[in-house]
Amino acid sequence: MLKPTTKWIPYLIIGLLLTVVSLQRCSINSKSKEISDYQEWNKYYNSQIDSFKNKLNQVVTESKVAQVNSEKEIKELSEQIFDLKKSDERHIKEIQALIRIKQTVRVDTIEIPYTDSFLVDKNDTTLVPRNTVVVPPRNFKDSTKNYQIDGTVLLNKVRINSLILPDTSSLRIVEKKEGFLKKREIVIQGVHTNPLFKTEGMQTVIKRGDKPSRWQKWIKPVIAAIASGFITYKLSHSP
Repeated sequence: MLKPTTKWIPYLIIGLLLTVVSLQRCSINSKSKEISDYQEWNKYYNSQIDSFKNKLNQVVTESKVAQVNSEKEIKELSEQIFDLKKSDERHIKEIQALIRIKQTVRVDTIEIPYTDSFLVDKNDTTLVPRNTVVVPPRNFKDSTKNYQIDGTVLLNKVRINSLILPDTSSLRIVEKKEGFLKKREIVIQGVHTNPLFKTEGMQTVIKRGDKPSRWQKWIKPVIAAIASGFITYKLSHSP
């Protein structure tokens, strides 16, 4: 009958202590990442816009970029914004960036003169059509979630006093895979909240990421696994 040995007990205690320390460190790191993500999401939702002019006197706008540790939150938010069909969303494998831009088109004082061939006198500046009753100017307004318009109907023209078109455009850069044997490709997707806006074209350039070497991807993890297994075996079978 084999006698119980106590030589392995110190190794077991050391192993347990290392495990506890490792778990505590992981817990601290996890909480730290959660706090960091929360702060970054606040930055995303409340980012302030700065602006300056370039050499062509065009206004350049910029805002700070939020960087989160987990892709889960950014994927959930992205799916809510784009709201694709499940058959289309399942092709999205990784979201690299999500961008939302709030913009407004504001137009003031557009005058549209009438053109009517049935006039009493084409040289008459009043441009009064034949058999027409002259009425005073009439104002009109209309407002929906997609536009706001205010104008005036005059004797010889229609004047748009103001036209406002609000929109939020969202862009995301994603890795997409169409089929089992096909490679992933990087695409950019865009959507407008205002159906009056239409995207005519998109051009995007990004820098290729550094691919992990064979050492980082295969050799190093295998060596680490073998070494870990060997140490565990020696500790458990030491006399």
